[in-house]
Amino acid sequence: MAQNFRQGEILKIARDDGRVVVEDLASRFGVTLQTVRRDLTELC
Repeated sequence: MAQNFRQGEILKIARDDGRVVVEDLASRFGVTLQTVRRDLTELC
């Protein structure tokens, strides 16, 4: 599975914080909620 930069950052945040919030990630990366959800699905 090829990960993009955003997915790598999401993994780092999840490891550091123990959780992620879709709305926070969307705001942080300047993408839609659907994009974050797609990233999370790919990471699963």
